[in-house]
Amino acid sequence: MSGRRVRVTPRLAMAIVVAVLLVLSELTQTGSFFSKATLSTLTPFVGVMMIASLGQAVVIGAGGIDLSIPATMTFVGVMILKLSHGKNDRLLYAVVISLLVCAVIGMVNGLLVERLRLNPFVATLAVGQILSGVARYFRGPVPRYTRVPPLLVQRTRWNLSGLSVALIVAVVLMVVGTLIFRSTVWGRRLVASSASKPASLLIGMSASTYRIVTFVSCSLFAGVAAVLLSGQLGAPDLSLGGPYLLATVVSVVLSGATLSGGRVDLVGVALGAVFITVLSHDLRVRGYSSGFAQLVQAIVLAGGLALVYVIRNRKAWSARLSGHARSPLSGAAPITK
Repeated sequence: MSGRRVRVTPRLAMAIVVAVLLVLSELTQTGSFFSKATLSTLTPFVGVMMIASLGQAVVIGAGGIDLSIPATMTFVGVMILKLSHGKNDRLLYAVVISLLVCAVIGMVNGLLVERLRLNPFVATLAVGQILSGVARYFRGPVPRYTRVPPLLVQRTRWNLSGLSVALIVAVVLMVVGTLIFRSTVWGRRLVASSASKPASLLIGMSASTYRIVTFVSCSLFAGVAAVLLSGQLGAPDLSLGGPYLLATVVSVVLSGATLSGGRVDLVGVALGAVFITVLSHDLRVRGYSSGFAQLVQAIVLAGGLALVYVIRNRKAWSARLSGHARSPLSGAAPITK
């Protein structure tokens, strides 16, 4: 009796690649990669990348994309500085206002795409450019406050045996998001609205409203990521969100998602975020520039798209190679040699 064949999925492939990368990182860094010091430094950025990528995944799963994430994160960093005045007693006020602004940003993105029917690439990129200008104006040429409140630094830099608060928050959001998509009516309707827009209209479901909610959720995820990153850095500047434009899209694509929408594997997205962050860390350790790291990310994005296509179409290719594919002209008779 033949053994059971292992089904190769994007998540399994990504898990193997991440495992190999972690082993190589440990070997090339002479056993210091998994030390508490290295993990305490690296896992906050892994967590932030995961949170931002999870927000991007929600939008891509609904058939859109959000290119305003970097500008949103930068704007939140500026607001934390300006609204808190560097004082602990104003921290909660600054965080709440920042997240409310993120919700408004997401609503604007959603309305532009769903109500005005603008292309999501163009609409969200334009919103991002506007936010970048507003952030520079709001910050001022000579910022009065350059440090976030000490309480935020203390809370965000706390870690559990090297595992940072940001990573713990990211894992919780990943688990909750997975449960929502799989076990709630709202999650299933969201998947349905992206999989077949005409079908959702026929059954009376407001697919457009669901997709607007995804943009709001994405901006809130970006806001949470920015708050955690601001505390980790201590002095956020106008380059805060820069690394999260292409990287979040790459993380989602590596999970097996398609940019046209459909079901998204949040666990796979988290693995993709780990891969991108660890790879960037290894490149920095070896002395490569940030420009080279972006080039590698672009290559990984292209390779990820190709890999996803191969995995999703391997059955059809296998059938064609074995001579059992049906002729596209007849639609019935198999092709025989």
